[in-house]
Amino acid sequence: MNMRQTIWILLIAIIISSCGSDNAPLPDSYDRSTMLTQLADRLIIPGYDSTRTALSDLYAAWEQAEQDGDISESEAEALRSQFQSVLRHWQGVVCFNFGPAEGNLGTLAQELATFPCDTALVERRIAEGDTTTSNFRRDGRGFAALDYLLFDRDAGQIAVALSGVGGGNRREYLRAALRRASNDLSAVAAEWTSSYRAVFVSRNGTDAGSSVSLLLNELNKSFELLKNYKLGLPLGLRAGQTSTEPTKIEAYYSGLAYELVGLHFRSIKEIWSG
Repeated sequence: MNMRQTIWILLIAIIISSCGSDNAPLPDSYDRSTMLTQLADRLIIPGYDSTRTALSDLYAAWEQAEQDGDISESEAEALRSQFQSVLRHWQGVVCFNFGPAEGNLGTLAQELATFPCDTALVERRIAEGDTTTSNFRRDGRGFAALDYLLFDRDAGQIAVALSGVGGGNRREYLRAALRRASNDLSAVAAEWTSSYRAVFVSRNGTDAGSSVSLLLNELNKSFELLKNYKLGLPLGLRAGQTSTEPTKIEAYYSGLAYELVGLHFRSIKEIWSG
């Protein structure tokens, strides 16, 4: 065997040896429990608590305003401002749509934040006095319906529409939408605080049911929601669309869509960057 053959045999042996070591499993030394604890205590639970508080404050303000059956223009303005606060807070928890957020009729995000609003459905139900919320017509309740009911005209006109005998059904519908949203959000926030935090932190593996897996799946879904629906749908870029459809944007009536896109993206970035 000459020198050249010897060198080639050695090179092949080194390559085979290298490939073998590259394929060996890497040691799993990352402390996922600490990461999950930080996510729960610094992002998820505070995010849900602040959103719940904002929505509860809106609900309480509405109950106070409607006591005498008449809504003033200043009360309408205050309700609109508080609702915008709810929408801003919601963007901070939109990525955590798992665990307690999985309900019988869908996830919390589906229940609260489906858009655009089917305004014809809302008006028909108001006319019929139908305040049913236990169904799959999520486009007739939640934040999209509240956005429509509080912002489809100026504050003075909103006040008139919600006042007196003529506004009775409209007030009942708004109350039902607020009550359902507040109850759903409060239940999820309470479960995170009372029991699910411990479950979330304890499932610190990498299997399909682990917290890391759930989080990454929802992070991906949230990014797709941002890209395909909050942006792609109103821009007319979804399958079957031939032109822009600006009314199919989140918070169309209140005009917060651009700001909410930024807040949604920031919440994704906060999780990704730690």
